[in-house]
Amino acid sequence: MSDIPKAIDVVLDIETVASMPDKLYAAMTADVSAPKNWRDPDKIKAEVNRKTAELLGEAALRPLTAAVASVAVRFVSFDRAGAETFRFDWGRTLADYAEDQEKSLLIEWRDVMDRARAAATQRFRLVTYYGRRFDVPFLGARLAVHDLDGYRILCPGYSRDHVDLHDVFGGGLGKWATLLGLEKIGKGTDVAKWIEEGDWDKVKTYNAVDVDVTAELWRRASRALEW
Repeated sequence: MSDIPKAIDVVLDIETVASMPDKLYAAMTADVSAPKNWRDPDKIKAEVNRKTAELLGEAALRPLTAAVASVAVRFVSFDRAGAETFRFDWGRTLADYAEDQEKSLLIEWRDVMDRARAAATQRFRLVTYYGRRFDVPFLGARLAVHDLDGYRILCPGYSRDHVDLHDVFGGGLGKWATLLGLEKIGKGTDVAKWIEEGDWDKVKTYNAVDVDVTAELWRRASRALEW
């Protein structure tokens, strides 16, 4: 990434996956059971499996029991007419790293963000969709798990330098994509299935498309409203 403008917007989105040590997994699933009056072993097994899958689905949204599976970022600037004057896309998944996968992903992402922040001396503005409640605190927690510094890039998460478009638009990002005539692939709940199948290209594409939609919403919002 070169020729970074002095004022830049950073559109960010992450995908996550349930991930926990064996002891934590055992503690999380210890109380999963079927009703005590059930006697059919097949029915009991199916119910336990269903509840476990439901628990793991919820676990994927919590930094205690999940890891960052994918990060997609677009560094972008627009002129007053809404035309792009600068754009650089960056994205990685856990599959891009052989060892210490999440830590390696977070370090590379943090370093890319740091370089952009250092160059953008006039404005470094974070743009997300529901990122104030999810992406930013999740990244912060996982950086802490690996004892990594992220203050310089995540401190805008709780200040005027972070625009969370969910606060403005509301509703699901997929519905906004439909309204604007943009195409999304799958849905968030598909990510765990793709990871289980080893289809990391689909995970990366899904993440990048979410950034596409968020960036287009931001382009329109930045023309329609004063920030």
